[in-house]
Amino acid sequence: EHGYNTPAILVTTSEKLAQETVAKVEEELKHIPTAETAAVSWRDYGEVIVVNDDQEMLAVAEEIAGEHVQVMHRNWDFFKQNLRNYGGLF
Repeated sequence: EHGYNTPAILVTTSEKLAQETVAKVEEELKHIPTAETAAVSWRDYGEVIVVNDDQEMLAVAEEIAGEHVQVMHRNWDFFKQNLRNYGGLF
């Protein structure tokens, strides 16, 4: 978002989603106009974390304490009510 040292982290319970996301990011980096900066950010600060369940996902998200947190989950209310360490929750 802001430059070469901006982290982008996906936390998921799905190994399939994790693999597909990494492949899609690598493909997008071949086409986007900000590829030079984004590629450095992805290489140095990009991360995909596969967890076992929602509780572990919550614990990892709390530890990361991201500035901008986007939750895309079937149980949005669980995360909305339990996440505490973030700047903005979307």
